[in-house]
Amino acid sequence: MGAKSGTAVGGPALGAPVTFAAEIGDASGRVVVHPDGEPLAEWLDEFFRPGLTVVAADPAAPVVRVVDADAGTELGGTVGRSSAPARTPVPCFALDRSVVEHPAHRTADGILVIDDEQYGTRIVLGADSVTIVRRDPAPRSRAGVMRVVRELVTAQAVAVGALQLHAGALARDGRVAVLAGPKQAGKTTLVARLAGLGLGAIAANDRLLLAADPGPGTKAAWHACPIGTVVSVRPGTRALFPALTGPFPAVRSPAHLTVAELAACAARDAAGAGGDTAPARVTLSPAQFAHALGAPRSAGGRVAGVLLLAIDPDLDGYRITPLDADAAEPALAAVEYGCRPVGLPRTVFEDWLGIGPAAPTIRRYAAFAASAAVRMLTVGPRVLRDDGCARDLADEVFAGG
Repeated sequence: MGAKSGTAVGGPALGAPVTFAAEIGDASGRVVVHPDGEPLAEWLDEFFRPGLTVVAADPAAPVVRVVDADAGTELGGTVGRSSAPARTPVPCFALDRSVVEHPAHRTADGILVIDDEQYGTRIVLGADSVTIVRRDPAPRSRAGVMRVVRELVTAQAVAVGALQLHAGALARDGRVAVLAGPKQAGKTTLVARLAGLGLGAIAANDRLLLAADPGPGTKAAWHACPIGTVVSVRPGTRALFPALTGPFPAVRSPAHLTVAELAACAARDAAGAGGDTAPARVTLSPAQFAHALGAPRSAGGRVAGVLLLAIDPDLDGYRITPLDADAAEPALAAVEYGCRPVGLPRTVFEDWLGIGPAAPTIRRYAAFAASAAVRMLTVGPRVLRDDGCARDLADEVFAGG
């Protein structure tokens, strides 16, 4: 399936160092994580896998060490508990069409210290490793760790040739149908609809890597690697799927819990006040999303094709239109995840990894369009209410490639 030669291993010994890897086609990215305990280790493992694999220790991989606030004070007052003056925003995380900035300062010896105030973490970019101080012990700080690990993994893979698309994906018989589109294009809704009917395993809901594996033939085979992303289930999607209506407990964000932790919280609430107290819009982890739908998750596989998703409320059913290479190249570039409009900066993690300025990706999209099917998929409302129509669509989605 285009995997690299690294040896995959079982689940990590909880609390011990673990190496997460995106190994796909001829591209890869690895990070060694030292969690600060079993709860974080369990959550990261459930959040990232099966898209990322856990491989044998790699001494060449970048290292992320996670410590609590008390341990962080040993790194110096400005790194541990206290606030620091004269902080300046720095670019940290390349998201779908923007780069998220966080305030940062440099210590007397030049070490960059970043405050992720959203998730209660402090990130220290040392010479040999990244240290993340969990200043907030609540589960939400797990997401602050996850974002750093994910940024390091994806930046490495993209730097050596992987494409990163804003896309959901379904897998069937080892083949992956990629459903690409911008925010609110209907990716999560369509993935939930088809996976909920048992028409494919969930490979991704919002983000995945594609890379070529030339193999013995002259035509490259492309492979997909899912990248764990919080699933934002909007009110409209939630209303369509009873499985996604809960009951969800009254927690700040279910996505920051494991499936087991979320179930324990729901049971606790049911024994007390009862009822679904979550807001209409719910954020779930990829594992929680699949669990709620009763659908399996996929580690990815060979790409059956990319479908550029659009919604037409007046269309009866769906329409699939093939694109030639000339039309496919700019269409794929438009749904690149982390694509930077002119003037947006590189991230501090790319700089820390020593990754140079990104080369134009349009040539790689041209190579993809020459080797794999790229089609427009326009979906009407009947797909969401007619099971037969949804099954026909799934069959066509996986055809070819």
